[in-house]
Amino acid sequence: MVNIESDKKLAERLKQARESMGLALENLAILTKIQKKYLTRLESGQYDKLPSGVFVVGFLKRCAKVLNLDANEIIDQYRKERGLSDQKDRQTDGFGGVKSGKILSGNKSVFVITPKIFSAFVALLVFLAIFLFFWHQMKFLIGPPKLILEDPANDFVTLNPSLTLKGLAEIGANLTVNGRRLEVSKEGKFFDYVNLSAGLNLIEIKAANKFGKSKLISRKIILNQ
Repeated sequence: MVNIESDKKLAERLKQARESMGLALENLAILTKIQKKYLTRLESGQYDKLPSGVFVVGFLKRCAKVLNLDANEIIDQYRKERGLSDQKDRQTDGFGGVKSGKILSGNKSVFVITPKIFSAFVALLVFLAIFLFFWHQMKFLIGPPKLILEDPANDFVTLNPSLTLKGLAEIGANLTVNGRRLEVSKEGKFFDYVNLSAGLNLIEIKAANKFGKSKLISRKIILNQ
């Protein structure tokens, strides 16, 4: 094990140990799998510019292994220089990752988002996004097109010979009113007037998509004159 004077500052000890082994920062970064910018901050004592304490402990363990230093000794020195409690960062594994996802602070348990937890969360979001995409595509393929008739909402009797139709339909669907083609707007809306005859009028609104699926809504309107 490399004998580096323990009365030196931690940053100085790390740099001296690296240089005594003839390692450049780039090489140490490769061996420890720690980004060079973090190693630079460790060797310059810029601890406030490093990730949270549990990650720093992991960095120090990796550096100690490569530089042949006593890991417990340099971690204790780091805590002393930072004024940290010994209880913090104890729940780490051999690479600085948090085993339980928590660290101890006094008598309280504080949840920590570790790389593993973050990666699992991102993977879950990706899975849900893919699932929702395919679910939407399957629903689009096997289900009827969207068709909602907002007005008139029900069958009714009227004295007005002109009937207003409005509603929502799937964009791109073939929409007809009693066989007459009706355009659907870019917002998925439709609007039309229908002239009523005296007595019973059957109004049929039909939407069909390119996959041969269709949906029909009908209204019975009685015109009293």
